[in-house]
Amino acid sequence: MKDETKTENAGASKSGGMGESTAWLFSGVGIVILLVITIGVNMIASSSSIRKDFTEDKIFTLSQGTRNILKKLDTPITIRFFATKDQENMPPVFRSFARRIEDMLSEYEKVGGKFVKVEKYDPEPLSDAEDLAKLDGIEPQSVDLFDQIYLGLSVRMLDETASIPFLALNRENLLEYDITRMISQVTTPEKARIGVISSLPVFGNQVNPMMMQMGQRNTPPWIAINQMRQLFEVTDLTTSVTKIPEDTDVLLVMHPKDLSEATLYAIDQYLMGGGKLIVMVDPAANVDQSATAQNQMQALMQNGSNFEKLFSAWGITFSSQVVADRRYATEIRGRTGQPEERPGILSLEKAAFATEDILTSDLDSMLLIWSGEFSGTPVEGLKMTTLMESSGENQMAEAFMIQMSAENILKEFKSDQKKHVLSARLEGTFPSAFPDGKPAASGEEAQPESDESSHIAKSTGKPSVLLVGDVDFIFDQYAFRVMNFFGQQVAQPQNGNSSFFLSMVEQMSGDENLIAIRGRATLTRPFTKFKELRLEAENRVKDEQKNLQSELEKAQEEINRLQSLKQEGTQKLTLSPEQTKLLQEFRSKEFEMKKQLKEIQKKLDRDTEAVQRNWQVVQIVLVPLLVTLIGAMIAVMKRVKTAAR
Repeated sequence: MKDETKTENAGASKSGGMGESTAWLFSGVGIVILLVITIGVNMIASSSSIRKDFTEDKIFTLSQGTRNILKKLDTPITIRFFATKDQENMPPVFRSFARRIEDMLSEYEKVGGKFVKVEKYDPEPLSDAEDLAKLDGIEPQSVDLFDQIYLGLSVRMLDETASIPFLALNRENLLEYDITRMISQVTTPEKARIGVISSLPVFGNQVNPMMMQMGQRNTPPWIAINQMRQLFEVTDLTTSVTKIPEDTDVLLVMHPKDLSEATLYAIDQYLMGGGKLIVMVDPAANVDQSATAQNQMQALMQNGSNFEKLFSAWGITFSSQVVADRRYATEIRGRTGQPEERPGILSLEKAAFATEDILTSDLDSMLLIWSGEFSGTPVEGLKMTTLMESSGENQMAEAFMIQMSAENILKEFKSDQKKHVLSARLEGTFPSAFPDGKPAASGEEAQPESDESSHIAKSTGKPSVLLVGDVDFIFDQYAFRVMNFFGQQVAQPQNGNSSFFLSMVEQMSGDENLIAIRGRATLTRPFTKFKELRLEAENRVKDEQKNLQSELEKAQEEINRLQSLKQEGTQKLTLSPEQTKLLQEFRSKEFEMKKQLKEIQKKLDRDTEAVQRNWQVVQIVLVPLLVTLIGAMIAVMKRVKTAAR
């Protein structure tokens, strides 16, 4: 009996050992098979044209507006991407940016099919690629005292070329818009036609000879109008226009004051036909000097404008009051020469602009003078998008009061804790402001049947309206700094006013699909750990860099001193042999220190890249392998437990 039991135990032990060995064998084979399957799936997926964007903001997926423009192509275009490949000269942040640009360009090529060709060039010094880059208007950017890099794009179709000389990192979220805009430019090379209706002398004022004898002078066009003329075909439609030309791409209405019913109807019907409209109204236009009142208060009450007839039809209200904002208040020199806070003159900052909209996502400053607010609820079918808003530390103030003095406003200031809309976009289906058809002119009877039949009661196509609650912002004094440069008057922007103005006209005059493209989320997803490691590395060499920089500055000062002795006016002093030798020594020392500083920077870049590569290996190889091993161990443990039973 005992012998039988021993035999059974031995058999069970032997069977259990064999089962355990078999389990380990199958588990090992399973791991190998799983790895082979994983590698095979990756290889098949990499060669497949099927792509899926799993990112939260779909940052690798082209917007529908871009797709629509690419689908309309009937002539091949070539996108040339110029990027320096030299690992030593190209900083890591730009190398990563270049790879992300290449990923996006591959999407353009995929969606555009046979009509989009992407070419990639490395513009090495004295190469054909560098000559091609210069031909396309691509410019290098200096990264240190010695090296320059290229990172630009050009789009060509037949004889038309558009380019971005250098792709800036701070416009990464606008990359798709910039590329698509260039494609739109080369496919429609004719200048857009802009019609302007303004009660202000934006086109200048020609004075007759008799008035000139009395001391009056001609006034030039506004600088912004001249800039617009360089980019577009601009026509002064005047405030008495009764029909907007059919070939008008954008209608710009500036300070619509006392417009007739016939002119308002012409604007209304232009929009009903799918037109693009920019309306700049103002509760207190400082630049409006047309008031004929006898006293100052009455004059200040007559310099406002509204668009009430059309606004009310759209469900929009524009205030006759001014937004007074303490956070964005501007300090200007008062009558006593001391700085005074002006809450009605708004120095807007980044927080005031809509970051997701192309028009305002790149703005960081604007100056508005006595701006009004837009409010109300758009009628059904219309969508209102805020582009600029006040801070919330504000209140509404009477226009004539804030123009006369801001002191009383500040004394009784009480914030309404509400952000006011200063600029907005309207899109959708617009109802006509003239539901009964074309208004009859004074003294006329009802319109003939043929005229009534041409009336459009509801908008067709894809109309769009941009609203701005200020018109002063684009006047020369507030938007530009004019300097005399060798006898020529040169205007330089002093804030984002002119950029916003031209961007409005440019976007509205382009392909309607451009309006649909919004600022996308940044492609950069930085790891905070990488940033910490880089800061640690920079701290380790900070003292060395500081000492080298200090020695470099001393050497440069000594070189400048010796050089000035050598070239001192007409005396033509000659340096002694000792001074000449010292000058050469300092120049050599300067070169060596610059070289050392460059090597320190490159070492930091290499260390950062090494950390990134190590983490990539962990994420791509070790983490999946660890998951596989854990899964295999769990399977083995289950088999062992099953075998033990």
